[in-house]
Order: sequence, then C-alpha cells, then structure tokens
Amino acid sequence: MVGVPLRGRLLALALVLAGCSSSEGGGGQDPTASPLDSASELAQAIDAGQILPSELLELYLDRIEALDPAINAVVALGAEEARARAKEADEALARGERWGPLHGVPFTVKDSTNVAGLPTVIGSPDFVDFIPDENAVAVQRLIDAGAIVIGKTNLPLLAGDWQTYNEVYGTTNNPWDVSRTPGGSSGGSAAALAAGLTGFELGDDLAGSLRVPAHFTGVYSHMPTVGLIPMDGHFSRFAVPPAPEPPGFIMGTLGPMARSAQDLALLFSVVAEPEAANLPDPRGDALTDYRVGVWLSDSGLETDTEVLDVLESLVGALEAAGVSIARVTPIDDLRQYALNQRRLRFFMTGRLPLSDEERDALLEDRDAVQQQWSAFFEEYDVLLAPPAPVVAIEHNQEGISLTRTITVNGEEIEYQNLDVWPSLAGYASLPVTTAPVGVSSSGLPVGVQIIGPTMEDRTTIDFAVRLAEVVGGFQTPPGY
Repeated sequence: MVGVPLRGRLLALALVLAGCSSSEGGGGQDPTASPLDSASELAQAIDAGQILPSELLELYLDRIEALDPAINAVVALGAEEARARAKEADEALARGERWGPLHGVPFTVKDSTNVAGLPTVIGSPDFVDFIPDENAVAVQRLIDAGAIVIGKTNLPLLAGDWQTYNEVYGTTNNPWDVSRTPGGSSGGSAAALAAGLTGFELGDDLAGSLRVPAHFTGVYSHMPTVGLIPMDGHFSRFAVPPAPEPPGFIMGTLGPMARSAQDLALLFSVVAEPEAANLPDPRGDALTDYRVGVWLSDSGLETDTEVLDVLESLVGALEAAGVSIARVTPIDDLRQYALNQRRLRFFMTGRLPLSDEERDALLEDRDAVQQQWSAFFEEYDVLLAPPAPVVAIEHNQEGISLTRTITVNGEEIEYQNLDVWPSLAGYASLPVTTAPVGVSSSGLPVGVQIIGPTMEDRTTIDFAVRLAEVVGGFQTPPGY
C-alpha cells in the first residue's frame, strides 16, 4: 500500500487475516472493526471514532490483495481514487461533518452497473474499453450517503448464467469451497461479501441473479419491487437491444447485498429514495405477528434433501418461536409458471421472438398471476421458499446452459431449473429478501427466499431481521 510503512502493512494484513483490525493510526484504543462486520457496524465504528475511513479502506485493500487471488471476485480496483475519497472522509470527520449514514464505508459494484472511471465490461470482450464517465444513479446515491467505491465484481457474460465466469476475467470461486460456483449472475458480488472483501454490494436480479448467489454463499440480498430503484447506468440500458412493446416494460432490478438484514434496510432506504418514500411500514412489530406461508418443495421440482433439511429445521424453529406457519401451494403448476416467466424474460431481452398474440397472452397471464398473488397476501404476510433446489454446485462450464444438468436427490435434471424457484417473484415483480438460515450436511450454506406483496419491501426485510434472532445470520466461510 503506497504511503504505509512496510511494518504497518504487515501488521494490518496479519490482523485482517485474523478477522480483526488494528487500532493504530488514530482510530481508537482497542480492536474495533473487522472487514467481516456488517456495513451498519462499520458505519457505527467510524461514527464513534473507533476507526478512520482511510484505515478501514486499507484493511479491505490488504484483504483483497491477500485473499482474492483464490476467489477472483474483485476484477477492477479503483484503489487510488478510493484512497483520495477516504482521506476526504477523514478530514470531514475531523471537522465534525458526516456525509450520510454510510460515511466512509467501502463497497463494490457488480460489473453490470456504471462506476465513473472504472470499466463496465459485463464479461464481454466487446466492452473491455468502455469506461463510463458518470456513475449509475443508484451508485451515486450510495456515494452521496458517504460510501466509498473500491471496485467492480465479476459476473457471467452479459449477466446470463447461474455461474460466474467469462473469457475476460475468468472464473469466480465460492469461498466456502473453491471447486464450486458462488452462483450468478451476482456471483462476484456474493463471493466478495462472503470473504469479507467489501463492506456491501450493489447487484441486480432478473431471474435469480441476487437470490441464487446469496443462497450459494450464505449472504443477504434484497430484490426490490421492480421500478423502485432507477436502472440508469445499468448495462440493460446500453448493451441490450431495446425492449419490444409494450414500451417501458421491465422485469429486472438493481438490489443490495450485505452481511446482515439490517444492512439491507439501510441500503434499500438509500438507493430507493425518493421512489420508496411512501412504502407501507412492515406488517409486523414482532416475528409472531407475521402470518407465514411455507412452500419448500413441489412435485414439479423437488428440493434436494441438503437444502430441504435445513429449511425444515427453519420451519421448526419458527414454530417453536410461536410463529403461525401454514404449508401452502400458491401456484398449481410451478413448471408452467416458470416456463411462462422464462418466455417473457427472453422476449423482453430480445432473445425470443413472439407474435403479438403470444406476447399479449403472456402479459394477460402475468396480470392474472399478479392478481392471484394479491389475493394470497391478503391471507399471508410472507411466503418462504427455496432460492434454488440445490446447494452451490461444482463448476461446470461445458457446453451451454441448455445442455447442462444439476443433480437433485440423485437425479440429473435440467440446469435451467435453477430459475424455477426465483420465477415465483420474478414473474410477478414481487419483492424478495434472501437470508442465510443454516449450513447443509456437506458444509455449504443454505438460504431462504422471503417473498412479500408488491411495494411491501419493508415487510420482507423486517422479517429477515427478526428471522436472524431465531436461526442466526451470516456465517464466515471456513478459513476467512
């Protein structure tokens, strides 16, 4: 690190790898902050004068240098720009100024969203020279709240896979087991978070891109109600053919990833304002206030026992805590539902031609589905469902997604089935918070989708906050 004595660098790095931080350099008397702390905790430590933004930044840069070669999550660094910004944050604090609730907290951005001065490659050789000169709106809102961009994280080609690899930056590995993928398309985001290489992340989701990686790596994510976070500066606005009619129809959204549900509440409030200013309060004031529907497996798509056992334990813990639980099947034909979502998704991204009649039939079906969910959420407050039928899969880059398979309870099924459980919310534009809820028998993390009514994002996030009190939250991968 430029400007830091070698002895100090080695000491800081040793402390980082031990999971704590040095108090030398004016940040406080005792070890106070770890790169694995939540963003909220880091902001509180900075606000309390326990660590300086510049010190915290160096902890993350050291940790990236030491640990990321084995993971390959952070693919573009803006270290000098971040150092300059962190110095300004130090000086602001010395003057008694605080930029916002994220003052001095470092973060990374999925390489599908623009950060001024850093490349937006999207895993494609066609974009290796594209360096935007403006931040995406959501990125700018985070910066305005005081956060400091470290760099960009890896993703599959054009964000189009449930594994994270591309010919520009290579393969990203899962910190829990480097022989496995962290998921996709926000795989670099999730891996960086799980390994403690960033304070928080900004990813995106269309067909599980936040939820599958969060589940595979044991972190939190929130896919907001579509339309609450501006997509300006996202690659879908400059690298994807214009959406067909109807004009303005969108399905994807940006969303935060973090190591705590409290972080999701904070980050969502930053990136979704002012669009989310009038959203309803959470439906519950306590966990036992929530009416919970549970759908953990289906005859059309079984859930592997490694995932199912953990989710059943979750249900048992909730029942023991006095939560009202009902086993439900809100959709009659899950596979057809997912197929309709897939067809509409491919049509809207220009990958599937449809006649006007076919398009209109899908949109009518989607309207009916949204009404069906509206009725469901009159009886229940949230639905719990798997983010994927399996734990993190081993790397498999053979062929294309249409020719690959995954193994569920010993049976080979289509790889494309990774979009089935995410389609529940994606098709109807429902908000989803994904939370880690345990570790499988093979030692891999398991998450749960907390799905809620449209525009009631605060309900799903609040439930995730309270859920952690029952089953715990983020766990650090072994060795990190």
